[in-house]
Amino acid sequence: MRNELIKTTIEDHVAVVTLDNPPVNAQSKEFMEELIEIFDELNETKGVRCIVLTAAGKVFSAGADIKMRAKMASEAVEGDTYRHLRRAREVGFVIMESNIPVIAAVNGAALGAGMGIAIMSDIIVASNTAKFGLPEIDVGLMGGVRHTQRVFPVGLTRRMVLTGWRVPAEELYRRGLIEA
Repeated sequence: MRNELIKTTIEDHVAVVTLDNPPVNAQSKEFMEELIEIFDELNETKGVRCIVLTAAGKVFSAGADIKMRAKMASEAVEGDTYRHLRRAREVGFVIMESNIPVIAAVNGAALGAGMGIAIMSDIIVASNTAKFGLPEIDVGLMGGVRHTQRVFPVGLTRRMVLTGWRVPAEELYRRGLIEA
């Protein structure tokens, strides 16, 4: 495993996958490709019985790397947008389709695509300071709705998407959407 933007350790049958792309664990093309590789490799690693997905720093993941997206737009080659969207979907699918249970241990803000990878996990636990949100409206995007509605009620998802509301972990726990 590469261990460049994402650190992976395995001990006592538990793989700990730590997002480590300071300052906010933004998901660049390289970040997404590395995360996909790690989950593909862990699925075939004998002895791994559980994967804990967490993050270094105060932010679980702020989602898409907006600076990278702006650069991609200025240097775009035909098909780049759809390749990027496919890669972003694959990040979620590689977690959701893992043959090993995945626990997201959310230790700060999980926003946009960051929330996406958390909700694709089998179980979500969160710190008292964790917040979940879909702030794409603040940057003129509309992402994450389909996957969020798979887990969250439609009304809550709409409120999050249309207002950018960041839901405290305590509220999601009260609603039974996260485990602890």
